[in-house]
Formats: sequence, structure tokens, C-alpha cells
Amino acid sequence: MEVKKANVEQLVGALKLGSSVARLAAQQELLTRPAASVAPASWTLVTDAAQPLHSRVAALFTYAQSAGSQGIGNLVKLTEDATLREFALKALADRKAWAQQAPLEPFLKALNDPSARVQTAAIIGLGRLGKPEAATALLQVKVPASFVAPAGNTEGPHATPNSAIVPAHLAARALVSLNAVDACVKALGTGQSTLALWALRSMHDPKAVDGIIAAYGKTNDAALKKQMLVTLARLYQKEADYDGSWWWSTRPDTHGPYYKAIAWESSPKVKDFLMKQWQQSGDKAFYADLNSRLRMNIAEWGGQETTVAKEEVKVDLEKIKNKKGQVGESSIEDVMLALEKLKGNATLGKTLFTQQGCIACHSLSRNEPMKGPFMGQIGSIMSRDQIAESILKPNASISQGFATVMITAKGKKSYMGFVTEESASRVVLRDIAGQVYTIKASDIISRKEMENSMMPAGLANALSYEEFASLVTFLSEQKK
Repeated sequence: MEVKKANVEQLVGALKLGSSVARLAAQQELLTRPAASVAPASWTLVTDAAQPLHSRVAALFTYAQSAGSQGIGNLVKLTEDATLREFALKALADRKAWAQQAPLEPFLKALNDPSARVQTAAIIGLGRLGKPEAATALLQVKVPASFVAPAGNTEGPHATPNSAIVPAHLAARALVSLNAVDACVKALGTGQSTLALWALRSMHDPKAVDGIIAAYGKTNDAALKKQMLVTLARLYQKEADYDGSWWWSTRPDTHGPYYKAIAWESSPKVKDFLMKQWQQSGDKAFYADLNSRLRMNIAEWGGQETTVAKEEVKVDLEKIKNKKGQVGESSIEDVMLALEKLKGNATLGKTLFTQQGCIACHSLSRNEPMKGPFMGQIGSIMSRDQIAESILKPNASISQGFATVMITAKGKKSYMGFVTEESASRVVLRDIAGQVYTIKASDIISRKEMENSMMPAGLANALSYEEFASLVTFLSEQKK
């Protein structure tokens, strides 16, 4: 059947096919046909309980898009069907222009559905309907105990599966979408305080700041007071509007909630309040930690880094590369042929990683200071041959974001090295000796990427074939 030559009945019949590609093609073609014929034909398939779920769902979304606001009543009826409830809720909230005409009741009822998928569809839908009266119900969503900030200077749990946090996260985003400042402020001091503060930290509204400050003075709950202080600290700055003059680099500074933080109308009030609490507090470390985590730049609090890495190793790379061993005396082709026959010893390779100066510019663990290209998962990215070639011919392939950079700054200062961290206000650079420099973005006069790698050729010259194979084997096993 040629899709464009088929009539509406044939296309609706194609929605019954087992192939998702065929169903999608049929849906796309149906939506180019007159809605007056597509909507009733699709609805017939939606209501046919004898058809498989994938066919009914394909027909449901086809119906929703063809019928538009005229189909809201039928979609509401479908929310009574446990089989189709999740999809009916999604369809009702799919297009915001129509969603505003959808009733709240099916979504509010679905918040207590036994299905977690239905609950999340309801939460997302409530955020899209644009009706602030839904905020009270959204605030009832429970926040699990796993909602905790990671320890300082550690990677957050972004890649760790945590299904329990999803409904609360979606509820917070829905509250922000509704700009439910009043409802969230009203919830402070109740059992919904945690979710309310979670949402309020993304609401840069003077009413949010005033409400939190007022609630702070009415509670004696120390834990809640601390949550309020953290939320106010988040609201101290906001993200600058993007104007095209800056962008995230391949090595952005991941501290803080904002890439380019700027003050807004309530910043002075937030600072005055927080400074007063800091002066009265016996826990100055709490404020120093906030200053560091959120990049607040409040000098009195301390806690912000002046340098970004600990210098744990100094290596004379020139001395290493000038030694001549079996690798240095052979052609690259001969070394690669030998590598094919030698398995190598990973334990020896680990020793050589330090001995040959690799550790000066490469980290193996994300808990170490970031330097040049990260080696902790190189074995998942490159084969043994590719790893070997990158060592023998460092200029052949330079990893994205790790080109050597030459920076000229005010005061006739020049820096050359890897950019290890970058924000809108500063660049952190590490040179070949492992020395770290923090350069204010406003001080940079020029910045140029060099064509050659900062890694000098010949660092493996002193090694035997067996030693080189061991180093390559060790790196190929790094798959964290």
C-alpha cells in the first residue's frame, strides 16, 4: 500500500500493523487529510477494545491532533479507562493552546492512581494546563529521603537511577511552570515545606524572597531554617539572559546553579538578610560551604577556591623523552606490529603510567583534579591500537576540548596549557608542568588554540616493547 494513495480507512487500518515505522507513517499521512474524516475514523479504532494497545494508542494521538479542542470531551471519557488513562492524560495536555480548555478533575484524580506512570502523566499535565489552582494538589507529592545534596567537591548522583525522586522532581518543575509562588510560600512550615522550597529556588520573584524571609522568622525548626537559607542563597543570583557573546566550553565549571550569574532586583535584600544570619551564626562553615557550592562571591564568608587543583606530581618530561630504548629506536610501524603479539602486564603498566609522566597531565579517577584528557574510561572509547598511536603520535588526534591553548592576558602575561575548567567569569588552565592558573575572563586579551598537542612526542622512547604493551594494556582496561 502506497501511503499517499491510500484513503482514510486504509490509513487507519495501517495503525493496526505491528511495525512502529508503518504506524508512524500512517499517522503522519492521516494528519494531512481533512480532520472531519480522520477524527471519527481514528476514534472508532481508539474505542475498539479488541485491538492491541499499541494500535489504540496510535489512533488516540491521531484523534487528539485531528480533532483539536473539539476532542477534549472524548479524551476526558478515556481517562476513565485504566488501559488508556495514561495516554489520554498525555493527549489532553499535549498542546498548550488546547490544554487550557481541559478540566482539572481527571488530572487531580490521577495523582492518586495506583500506576506511577499515570501519576507522572498527571503531574506533567498539571504543569502544562496553566491553572494555578492545581498547585495545592501538586504540593501533596511526597519528597523521598534520597533528596539530599551531594558532599562538597563530589559528583552529584545524576547518573544514578532513582525512580523515587521522579514524581517530586516533576512536581517541582510543574509548580515553577505555574509560577505558584503564593501556594509555595503558604506551604512553608507545613509538611510540604521541602517540595515548596525546591520549587521556590527556581522562582526569581520578590514575593518568593519576601515569603521565605517572613516564614523564617515564624519557625523554630532548625532544619527548616537551614533549608530556607539554602533556598535564599540559590535566589541570590540568577542566570543571565543569553546574548550570543558567550557559551559553555567543553570543560565548563560545574559548580553552582548558574553558568553566568547576575544580580536581580531582590539580590540586595537576600544578601542583607543572609549577612545578618551569618553574623549571628556560630556555624560559619555552613555559609562558607554555600559560598563555594553556589559561587556566590561573598568575600566575607570565605570558602571559595583561589586555586583549583593540588599539585601532586612534578615530572621532567624532557628527561623522559630523551631516553632511548627499544621503542625509541624503532619505527612506529615496528612498534605497532610488536604490540599485536604482546599482551603486556597491566600491573607494570600502572607503574609506568606514573614513571613515564602520564600522571602529570591525565587523571584516572573523577575524584582526582581534572587535568588533560581523562583516562579513567579511555578503554571504553579507544582500542589498544588507537591508544598506542595516540602515545606515539600525539599530534595525530587531539581530543575535543584538550587542544593546547595560548592565552594572552593583561599585564603582558601569557599562559599555555589545557583549559581544565571554564565559566563566564574565569578560565582555569594547567600547563605541561602541572601548574594551575586561574585567569579572570575580563583580563583575557586573546585566546588561540594551537595546532600541535601539548603532549610531547617521544615519552615512550625509553620503553621496551613489553613495557609499552603493558602501558597500553593498563590504559585499555580503564573503563569506569
